[in-house]
Amino acid sequence: MNGAIVAIVNAKGGSGATTIALETARSMRRAGSKVAVVDGDLSGRRNVAVLLDSVRAFDAARTMNVYSSIQREGLTAVELTGSLDNSFALRVEDVEKLVIELENENDVILVDAPTPFSAALRPFMQRASRIVVTLEPNLLGTAAARSLIGDLAKSGIPMSRIWIVSNLRSGRAEISGRELEKALGGSVIGEIPVRGDRAYEKRGRKVGKRFMSVEREAPTTPVVHSAEEAATPAPNANGQANGSTEGRQPRPALSNRDKLKLEVQDQVTKRINVVAASRAHTDGQKISELRAQINDVVAQVLSERNELLSLEERADLQQEIIDEVLGLGPLEDLMRDPAIGEIMVNGPNMIYVERSGRLSLSDKHFNDERHLRTIIERIIAPLGRRIDESSPLVDARLKDGSRVNIVFPPLALDGPYISIR
Repeated sequence: MNGAIVAIVNAKGGSGATTIALETARSMRRAGSKVAVVDGDLSGRRNVAVLLDSVRAFDAARTMNVYSSIQREGLTAVELTGSLDNSFALRVEDVEKLVIELENENDVILVDAPTPFSAALRPFMQRASRIVVTLEPNLLGTAAARSLIGDLAKSGIPMSRIWIVSNLRSGRAEISGRELEKALGGSVIGEIPVRGDRAYEKRGRKVGKRFMSVEREAPTTPVVHSAEEAATPAPNANGQANGSTEGRQPRPALSNRDKLKLEVQDQVTKRINVVAASRAHTDGQKISELRAQINDVVAQVLSERNELLSLEERADLQQEIIDEVLGLGPLEDLMRDPAIGEIMVNGPNMIYVERSGRLSLSDKHFNDERHLRTIIERIIAPLGRRIDESSPLVDARLKDGSRVNIVFPPLALDGPYISIR
């Protein structure tokens, strides 16, 4: 058996993804299919457990791998975590094994997948043959669905893999299915009325049949939905688990230019009050004075070296060192590029950028993880925030209006990462 995975996502909170997942699973089970339902919410809300009246059963079946699996109503029900605290111990390699087990034992796996998708949920999302977006058919629901579908497109998920389900929770549709398809560019595979409506069971069976028609497909494009997901590398060609250090992008060897830059930067930090530089973010006059001092030191150090640099190369080197001392290091040049809509840092050697909806790996990198953490401290210092293992998440705005999200271990499974949008 090679079960297909269908991820069900709310366009906005409360659009009924969990209820639709369970009701369609029950409908498919009554039709004779083997179905698993996975609660991918790591916040501890435990919606699936509550709706199945199985909180105690999940707790009793929970293993050291954090997730819990039980049999209820002929369904296989899985809860990835029972609380937010326990979610920090959820390992991606354990989720990988779980996915394989469920695929081998079921015809369809329905995943209740709250956004933003966590790194631990990535093994399911990478294998998902369809992403089902549930929405309330009104202006707010349609706008939220359009935004979500746009984010999915940036992550490499084509519209052909996205289905739409309209949840008629208010009893009527302000926007018809045909109008939704025109507005969103996707296929509306069902309109679910309120429970108690005579058409409720029939519509649920119809959606379930569409889910059963999905063939198992493995998307070739890596699914990266956010900085949270970029933080955990995908399995490599040898099938090694995400948590393995083998198969990751190796740290690039330092070029002669990088070595020269580090030596010059070392001299700058010895001759200039770097502490004062790090606190000068809002003092324009102080920044100008420090910039002039850095230019003088760089020019003096380069004059003592044998390397022959053109005027353009000297200017570039000076600007990079200024960025290191006064700015955000390798991120500074990317921040100045108006064509870049988002920057995502996944470790010292992997800096992704989004241009015109396309995600690509830039040629920028940090010297090492210590360098990355220094830049993180520089980002959050003017915000009056702190980040460490006891407070591992910062979500704030920079002075230019950019939205920054930083995640530290243990919430980040593979080291600190940054998203600037």
